[in-house]
Amino acid sequence: MRSSIRGSLILIAGLSLCCPLASAGEDSKVSSVNVAAKQVRKQGYPCGVGVSAEKDQKHPNVKGGWILRCDNAVYHVHLVPRRGAKIERVP
Repeated sequence: MRSSIRGSLILIAGLSLCCPLASAGEDSKVSSVNVAAKQVRKQGYPCGVGVSAEKDQKHPNVKGGWILRCDNAVYHVHLVPRRGAKIERVP
C-alpha cells in the first residue's frame, strides 16, 4: 500500500516538473520572459518589465542562451542552473 502511494506521488511530482517545460504555447513564452527577467534583476541589472525572450539564434549550440528584451534594455542572457547567469547588455 505504501509503495503504491509513494509511486503515485513520485509520478505526480515528475509530471508537474516536466509538463510546463513540454508545453510550447504562449505560457511557455511568458515563463521564459519571467525567468530571464527575474535573474537579470536578481543580479543587479535594470529590467523594469520583461517584454520578450527569444532563443539566441547567433549561438544555437549554446544551451540556455536568450535575448531578453525589457522595457528599458536588451540583454544577452546565458542561464546556468544553480549559478549566476552570464549577462551582457546589448547596445
